[in-house]
Amino acid sequence: MSYQFSGGFEDLRFPNRLGSNKRPKRLAVCQDWGIDHPLTRYVGKSGLPIVDLDTYDLDHSLLVRLGADRCLNARVLPLRRPAGGTILACGEPDAHRMLKTWPDDGSVSVALADPVIIEETILKTYERELVRIAEEKREPSESCRNMRKVHVVWLMIVLAGVLGSIALAPEAVFLCATGVALLGLGASCVLKFIALCGFVRHSQTIPRKPLGANAPRITPKITILLPLLNEERVAEDLIGSIEALHYPRQFLEVLVLVEAKDALTKVALERTMLPKHFRVIEVPVGRIKTKPRAMNYALAFATGDIVGIYDAEDQPEHDQLLKVAAQFAVAPAHVACLQGRLDYFNADANIMARCFTLDYASWFRLFLPALVLFDLPVPLGGTTLFIRRSVLEKLRGWDAHNVTEDAELGMHLYRNGYRVGLLDSTTFEEANCRVLPWIKQRSRWLKGYFITWLMHMRHPRKCLYDMGIKGFVVFQLLMPGTVISCAFAPLLWLFYPGLAGLDHPIFRVAPDGFDQAIIGLLLTATLLTIITFVLGSLSKKHRHLLPWSPFLNLYFLLATFAMWTALWETLRKPHHWHKTEHGFFDANGRFLKTRRRHS
Repeated sequence: MSYQFSGGFEDLRFPNRLGSNKRPKRLAVCQDWGIDHPLTRYVGKSGLPIVDLDTYDLDHSLLVRLGADRCLNARVLPLRRPAGGTILACGEPDAHRMLKTWPDDGSVSVALADPVIIEETILKTYERELVRIAEEKREPSESCRNMRKVHVVWLMIVLAGVLGSIALAPEAVFLCATGVALLGLGASCVLKFIALCGFVRHSQTIPRKPLGANAPRITPKITILLPLLNEERVAEDLIGSIEALHYPRQFLEVLVLVEAKDALTKVALERTMLPKHFRVIEVPVGRIKTKPRAMNYALAFATGDIVGIYDAEDQPEHDQLLKVAAQFAVAPAHVACLQGRLDYFNADANIMARCFTLDYASWFRLFLPALVLFDLPVPLGGTTLFIRRSVLEKLRGWDAHNVTEDAELGMHLYRNGYRVGLLDSTTFEEANCRVLPWIKQRSRWLKGYFITWLMHMRHPRKCLYDMGIKGFVVFQLLMPGTVISCAFAPLLWLFYPGLAGLDHPIFRVAPDGFDQAIIGLLLTATLLTIITFVLGSLSKKHRHLLPWSPFLNLYFLLATFAMWTALWETLRKPHHWHKTEHGFFDANGRFLKTRRRHS
């Protein structure tokens, strides 16, 4: 990329009270900017003049063409010169080089301006444009924002056909639904078999020395995004957890994202003395209110090389960011993202908390390592996630309308040739251990899986080409396979009496030997489930939970209710976000009589 700059700045005006004959260094002193002001470092070194933004008109068409979000991120403001051409007012001498395009209809002059004023000007003038960019950052073909216009119509047609078939031929529909349930069970068995193969293969390799504080001293700048909504005690909990992280503060930027109408969180932040590297970003009101929309909006303010995400109740291990920097330093360029483990500080709160912890232990310690090991698509988690900002911007951020933006981002990365690495570090959270909140949370996840599958399967041939055969197959097992397994699980329970020799309606019309095959599949699925949960809970911290594993059958029974809730919401409000409630337990897992917050 090259720029053609004009040689003269005779029409640039310095602030009126100083006059144009003052030297830039003298200007900085007279403005009382002080030694810490950003421009003070550049005055007299870059040779660039300082422009007074009040004396020039904004070049609105050029700013829209360059992208209001990119101009905000680069702290660049295009101005019209009276004599023709364009002035790029920059907060830093090389800020304009961050832009991918520039004017081609005249000369381009670069001048310095206060970055704070540049930012305020863009935010004040282009707030609606920035909100639109955050909501539509992805191209329509890579977003689910038109779900109600296309796929919902087809879903309603299919639903009407199913209801009509039930009225005309209920037995045939029952047999077909049972067949679909068996397919879902088969998909679950294949995924668990892949996880076991990954465990065996990993155990046969020589373990590498973990990367941590003793790794090469590479300190990329890390931007942490903290999306908050209705957080009453965010100050003492979340900020304390982030401040406990061991990482040089000059290379750490923390953006606290608050919705414009979230008075609860604003009050909590106003009475808190935030550290210097913290900054509150107010997300304006828009058509939707989702976590990925807020994070898309915040990307325009992020300056780090790596973008990390934490949830409001997170308690990451203290050396986590050091491990992130060390692992990215040695990772290949195509490894664009690192996913850390999640664990729970209230695992012994009740039976549901124990089952929730066992569920996640097998997912993060067995399934995800296998997917990474065999180079397969990885559904990312929404926290303890770290991604190269350059890749995130290239892929146009998150789908603001997807309620499982994390899992969808994992599929999007895979389709574009990027891969995920696992971070050997744990973040502790509060297990969702009440029935109704659990169903709401799981319904959001399952709805997101279903919508993600529908979106990526708009063009099945292209999806197959992008993912390859093995990636495409596992994508089907992960997304629709999980949906089917949860939705039709009750039909499988009807087969269990067959283990005791009782009859089943499907055996009367099925060919000989089909009953033995079904019972064999059920036994295989049960055995694989037991093995995966045992292996996923081998750590000393989780072994005491294994006696509670029989309750997992009742635990997963709730997933059926969640799945049918998710399907209904896909028809009515596919972009509705069920917010998970937390704050019922303290960091030591003790129950609090008064709930502290939502998160």
